[in-house]
Amino acid sequence: MIFMKKTGLILATMLVALCVLGLISPAKGQAAPKISLEMNGVPVTTLNIPVCSEFTLEFWIRDIEMLWGLVAFDIVITWNPDLIELLEADPIEREGWTHVVSPGPGSATVKSYTTVANRWIGNATWVLFTFHCLGEGTDLMVLESGEIVLSDGGPGAPTSPEPCEVTVHQFKAVGGVVVPVNKLAVLSPYLALIGLVGAVTVAVAVRRRKP
Repeated sequence: MIFMKKTGLILATMLVALCVLGLISPAKGQAAPKISLEMNGVPVTTLNIPVCSEFTLEFWIRDIEMLWGLVAFDIVITWNPDLIELLEADPIEREGWTHVVSPGPGSATVKSYTTVANRWIGNATWVLFTFHCLGEGTDLMVLESGEIVLSDGGPGAPTSPEPCEVTVHQFKAVGGVVVPVNKLAVLSPYLALIGLVGAVTVAVAVRRRKP
């Protein structure tokens, strides 16, 4: 009985020790950050865009683990070139970073990198993609990552985030495109016509009153 109690105590002590070691031991790797396409810092999954309109999507990298920083990324975004065209892929300029943009029909690749000492800590937007809708239909835009390289001050560690998708519904605007209008400028011809009719009416009335 005493032996069993001692054995149980030893096992319990070993279990606690293992738990403590697990908590304080350094991680051998890190979780992949999240990549996303956003508008004004808000992730989007579905867009409704009138044909012939332009829209801009922000490429973000989020949720990098504490003590780790971004040193390089390689991403590609694809779409249907019959429905959407890329107007501009504009990387956010940051000191010490090099950006290489390779646009093509239906896709664009962006590669960026820096030194370990200059690694980026925290969430950030990295590229602004501006598109133009060509025709009616539904397109699936896909953002994929070749590699997102992180560092905790040592050699870079590549990670592979999950892809991001945005469904774009493109429709023809009913009644044309709405634009700001100066109401007074629109009504001016009608006001002038009303004034002319009033003047003629007065002139006719005066003429009839003459003996």
